[in-house]
Amino acid sequence: MIDVLGATASQTDRAFANAQLARVLMAHEAWPLAAYALEQALLHNPRYADAMAYLGLVRDQLGEDGLPALNAAVALAPENALVRYALGRHYALAGDYDSALIALIQAASLDPENPAILAELSAAYRASGDLERAVAWLKQAVARDEGNSALWGQLAALYADTGYNLDGAGLAAINEALLHAPDRAEVHASQGWALYQLGREADALRALQKALELDPADPRASYYYGVLLEVTGDTESAAAVYQSVLEGAPGSRWATLAARGLDRLE
Repeated sequence: MIDVLGATASQTDRAFANAQLARVLMAHEAWPLAAYALEQALLHNPRYADAMAYLGLVRDQLGEDGLPALNAAVALAPENALVRYALGRHYALAGDYDSALIALIQAASLDPENPAILAELSAAYRASGDLERAVAWLKQAVARDEGNSALWGQLAALYADTGYNLDGAGLAAINEALLHAPDRAEVHASQGWALYQLGREADALRALQKALELDPADPRASYYYGVLLEVTGDTESAAAVYQSVLEGAPGSRWATLAARGLDRLE
C-alpha cells in the first residue's frame, strides 16, 4: 500500500518511529543522536516534512546551517504550521527577527490554537522590542493552556525582566501566575524583581528568598537576590551570591551580569 507521500506503509512507520525518537533526543539536547534519527527517518520517507524541519533545527543546534533543510521542508509542505514554526525558530536563533516574525505569524495563522507557536511569536516580538505585542501573544498562549505552569512562568518573567507595565497590569499578572504556579521558583523570582522595581525592597527580598528555597541553584533568582543585597547594603553577601552565579552558570547571561556586579563592589 502506498501512502499519500509516496512511501510504503512500513517505510512510513519506520520514518515516524525515528522522528518520534528524535523528538525525545531533542528534549534531552542530544543533538548528534537526534540528527542521526532524523536522517534515518528521511531515508525511509524523503518527503517527511516534519522530520526535515526538525533536522533543520537540530543542525542549527549543532552549529551547522539548518536553513537548507528548512527550505526543503517548506517546499514539501508550505501550509504546515510546524514547518513554519521551525523556520521562525531558525531565524530567531540567527537574530533575524523580521524574518522570524514573518514565519511565526504564518505558523500562527495555520495553527492559531497552538500555545507553543504563540509563545515563540511572543518571544520574537520581545526580541524585536515590541513588548506590547509580546505580552498580547503570550497571554493568548496562556489562555489556550492555562494548566501549563511553564507558560505562566514565561509570562511573569516577561513582565518582570522587561519592567513592562508593572504599575499597571504587570504585577497583577505576576501575582496571578503565582496562583497557577506556586511551586515554580522563577515565578517567585519574577515577583521579587517586579517588587524591587516598584520600590518594595523588603517584599522583594522575601519573594526572592522563597524562589531560592524552591531552587537554590537558579542563576536568575540568585542574581536578582544579589542585587537586592547590594542595594540594601549587604555587599559582602551580595559578592558571595554573585560569585556563586559565576561558578554555577558559567557563560550565561546571568554570569555576565554577576561579573558586572562584582566589578561594582570592588
